[in-house]
Amino acid sequence: MKSACIFLGMLPVACGLSMPAFGSPAIAVSPASITASSGNCAGYPANQTVSITNSGSGTLATPTPSATYGNGATSWLNMWVTGSSAPYTLNLQFQGLCGLSAGTYTATVSVANSGASNTPVSLPVTLTIGTPTISLSPISLSFSGTAGGSNPAAQNITVSNSGSSSLASPATTINYSQGSGC
Repeated sequence: MKSACIFLGMLPVACGLSMPAFGSPAIAVSPASITASSGNCAGYPANQTVSITNSGSGTLATPTPSATYGNGATSWLNMWVTGSSAPYTLNLQFQGLCGLSAGTYTATVSVANSGASNTPVSLPVTLTIGTPTISLSPISLSFSGTAGGSNPAAQNITVSNSGSSSLASPATTINYSQGSGC
């Protein structure tokens, strides 16, 4: 609000009136882009937040977010704005990733406000879905024993993930084959 005077000709009639500030609000977002990665169903990325501020003048009303998806996959991003005045917080939640193939997915979040001079502002979001890769060390075991004798010593296999996303606990299956001479 600014203080103003009303004049009649050259004579001030009333001064000290509160008048709204002139100018338009403008949307600013920080950070300017979001990047996240996930292992499909093996763990979703943490929620992300973006600060929405008024880089102009006047009052910025609550902005509205919407998303446009690239790469054919849709609805993997849930978004909402919190706060009663600027700065607002844009909350981004990754969802519905089960079933997405490994690869890179993109979305553009538009932050809009009809009173802002620069509406909408675009926020690029990139999501990379990796794949787990099971690595075994050693890759095979060999046991030998004598019929009626003691059991061979135990041996271990180390199971690790050499891939680009989380690996859930693997199930194990043991296949026995008969060696020669039995």
